[in-house]
Amino acid sequence: MKSLKYSLAISMALGAFVHEAEACGYTTYLPAGYYMYRVVDDTLPAHDISFAEENCLQWQQLTSEEIPLDHIHQVVYDMPLWQFMMLYDDSAGYFWTDNHFEQYIKYHDREVMDFLLLAKLNEELRAAHSSPWYYPSMRVEKYGYTLELIAEIAVESDAPRMRDRYLLQAIRALFTLGRYDECMKLWTEEAEKLPKDNVMRKLILPYIAGVECRLGNYESAMEFYAKIGDIDSMFMCARMGGYVLSMADAIAIAYRNCPDNPRIIEKLQRYVRDGENTYRGYGLEEEPRRLDPERRRMRNYAIEFASAEDAQHPAMWYYTAAMLYDMDNEPEEADKMLALAEQSEGSDFIHESIKVLRINVDARLKPYDRAYDKLLFEQLQWLDAKIRENIDEDVIETTASDGNLDRCVSYYYWNDMMRRILLAEVCPRMIDRGRGARALQLANMADNYLRSLVGYISEYVCSKGTNYCEDYETMTLEEYRHSSELHNYIDFSNDFFDMADVIDIEELVKYADVLEHPKGKFDEFLNARGYTDMDYIYDIIGTRYLRTMQYAKAEEYFQCMNSGYGYRLNVRLYNNPFEIEPTPYYAYGADFRYHFAREMAFMERYIATMEDSNRKAWMMLRYAIGMRNSFMECWPLTQYSYGYVGHRRCSGWWYSKEAKESIKHANNLIAEAIATFTDDEMAACVQYELSNFKTVATSYRHTRYGQIVLSSCDRLRDYRREFVK
Repeated sequence: MKSLKYSLAISMALGAFVHEAEACGYTTYLPAGYYMYRVVDDTLPAHDISFAEENCLQWQQLTSEEIPLDHIHQVVYDMPLWQFMMLYDDSAGYFWTDNHFEQYIKYHDREVMDFLLLAKLNEELRAAHSSPWYYPSMRVEKYGYTLELIAEIAVESDAPRMRDRYLLQAIRALFTLGRYDECMKLWTEEAEKLPKDNVMRKLILPYIAGVECRLGNYESAMEFYAKIGDIDSMFMCARMGGYVLSMADAIAIAYRNCPDNPRIIEKLQRYVRDGENTYRGYGLEEEPRRLDPERRRMRNYAIEFASAEDAQHPAMWYYTAAMLYDMDNEPEEADKMLALAEQSEGSDFIHESIKVLRINVDARLKPYDRAYDKLLFEQLQWLDAKIRENIDEDVIETTASDGNLDRCVSYYYWNDMMRRILLAEVCPRMIDRGRGARALQLANMADNYLRSLVGYISEYVCSKGTNYCEDYETMTLEEYRHSSELHNYIDFSNDFFDMADVIDIEELVKYADVLEHPKGKFDEFLNARGYTDMDYIYDIIGTRYLRTMQYAKAEEYFQCMNSGYGYRLNVRLYNNPFEIEPTPYYAYGADFRYHFAREMAFMERYIATMEDSNRKAWMMLRYAIGMRNSFMECWPLTQYSYGYVGHRRCSGWWYSKEAKESIKHANNLIAEAIATFTDDEMAACVQYELSNFKTVATSYRHTRYGQIVLSSCDRLRDYRREFVK
């Protein structure tokens, strides 16, 4: 077998393929971690007919086509030996049923009765021989039958219409007895000559493969396993023979021998998907997309199978090659393979998978101009239709309560693909090209569309200010979002929010304008599929302006919001931002950001026009302290990161360069304010409040506060808190 030997040689040279198992835990993945490759619909039962169904069909042909298949299955597969014995012997205690197969074979086909008795005895005795309590010296029998006797009867049977069935029983019995030479003799003399589509021949093949493996003929055994698409047994046999077999080679060998076996395609899907998801979790640095040598060889096999003259699944194999090129960060080559896949023969299912990959490759290759906007609009309309058409109760329940949507875990192919393409490919490129507003529209749809279709949420009720969570409670999205008592996980911990929290603020403002004044059909389409509560958007914009210390602009957006929106936030303000040592302060209430922005904007205007140096210095000091505290103890004014619901990608705002520079600027303003005082008593008071006791005692000893310090402190040292290291 030239192809097998060649593949084994390559595999031994490159080493074994190892599957990596993920440890137990709660992982939140990047959107790029969704599984895109799809050649098997794993949401539905297998479409291929099983051996049991084929066997029942053949029993129907042997007896009567009027007998229902489920009646045949009940007798052949479900009926235990003791019950069949009662039927066989016509025992007085047997309770007759309305099973037509029972009645037919009982009164019209004794030959079938004899065979089924032998087959059920065989299974019972083989199970006894396989028991961990079995010893070779034991004599195992049932109703006077032994495996040796069953093998003898089966070998010598001369029933022509069931000879293939007796061959299967003979080989099963002989295999269990370890009489492998006799198994091979029956194979070569009779069973091998049966038609290749014969069900009994298919059922005999695994036993012959097992015989070859036990006889040490490992290559021959793997060839037999390949013919039935049993890749797992190929690996087992390879290990026994000391071979190192790669998954790519195993799939290729099995496909050459058995191209229509669905188990091979299922294995192919798992293998490619294992390479897709390289543990792209939040908090982990994403590795560059490159294929390992094994999957590159799988890609070569895919091209070979697709381009063969007698190719049986060309669209599937070209699609596989395109996917593997895309995974290897070669979108141009993926584009070429996709063009061939789109023109090749394949099922509607495969061509839908091809179209999804086409949308992804276009997102990576096309220039982001008006032409691409038009194309993307058409592609999203197609995905939108697929999301609506295929949603079912399992998807609804998972979306409402499971958390897989929040963690980017694959569970609903169409929505997963919309999210992966938009969040992992389109949005980052849109931002890079200065189109942040469009990126926000797309991210909003990606995060909120499926939720809006479901319309409700079922989560543990977790009260703000406590980690205590009660049982699940189901409510509409509007009730959830407008609650002042619950954590809001869906709006303050998603990709749209993370993007809005860091994107250029000018793009965020443009986005708000597009929400209120859409400029075309595409804008209307995207807005209709996102979360467009303007209070939510204005709060993010106002908070961003607070963060950049543009207080007048922040006030402008906060005053457009409905009063009390702050109760819906995932943060609350508890301290007075204008105290040097912040103390509990509740006067601001729910609209704390608005009131803070208004006061800071007022002080900016006051400082700019004030002529009295001491009053100006007091105002500058209050302004600078408010600015500094808004990044420190009163951080809820400028950020969401450490609230009841944190970012999935925690921005670490407190330690960011922007925060450090803002705090430094505030400290410089404090120093400038102190220097502006012309009244030493007032300056000494400020220094005292700042705990700069040494400065008070040395520079302002003639003041009231200077005397207080000199009379109270034994060791003078300024207490300068290092807020940011």
